[in-house]
Amino acid sequence: LPMLGLLAAFYLRAATDAKIEGIYYGAFERTQNGLTPVLRLDGLLNIYDWIRALEQFNKDGDYSSFKTLFNGEGLPGNLLGEAAFLERISTASMGSQKLNSAMQQIDKAIKLSPAASIFVPLLIDRTAWRKGGDRAARESILASDYLNRRDYLRATQFGYESRVSAAVWANKGDPNNFDSREESEKNLYTQDKEKPAEPPGNFKTLKNLRNALAHGVMNTDRTDKSSQFIQKLTSNETDLQHWLTKTLKNR
Repeated sequence: LPMLGLLAAFYLRAATDAKIEGIYYGAFERTQNGLTPVLRLDGLLNIYDWIRALEQFNKDGDYSSFKTLFNGEGLPGNLLGEAAFLERISTASMGSQKLNSAMQQIDKAIKLSPAASIFVPLLIDRTAWRKGGDRAARESILASDYLNRRDYLRATQFGYESRVSAAVWANKGDPNNFDSREESEKNLYTQDKEKPAEPPGNFKTLKNLRNALAHGVMNTDRTDKSSQFIQKLTSNETDLQHWLTKTLKNR
């Protein structure tokens, strides 16, 4: 019966956005001297909230699902939300700075609720990309993480940005400078322009794939071998996964 009560509460919150302030269970079989102990079970709802936040994060990588829970613990949930926002708009470099600031405050937290003490270490471990040695490394880790979640657009976007960042760094430029990135991007594109489209790591193909996934429109030029190959990739998920997996390893 307690489990049925909890399941009913989970359903009501999901289906009707009901606000549940308490769940009480009277253990009648433990009645003694006319008194029945009553247990309050809504603490389990809080654990369920953490589980749902972790599941959402595992699915799409959006750690802002922990924002409200962190605020409830006196932790910097708003800062975590800002970091997640920056990552979601592909500005992972700025996002990693805010995420590091949030995690530094979290590391210093003296007292956490039992539920938070279970889930906070998991989040710290699963945002390890922020500790990457440079921008290219962080973007590369994010690309692989999104590919594992089958978020092909973000995987391609971060894989593309990682290649550009690495090229700027190799030329002793500033990876956060727009002009430096634009110049390196043009050089990478020119280098691979006449190469076969199929081999993993071809920058022209990676860029055109990113554009195709972002716009949802394929280049129909039959003379463009890169376009033909991209149409082949986007018609078969297994082929797309295979090519992106090898490409991200060959950055």
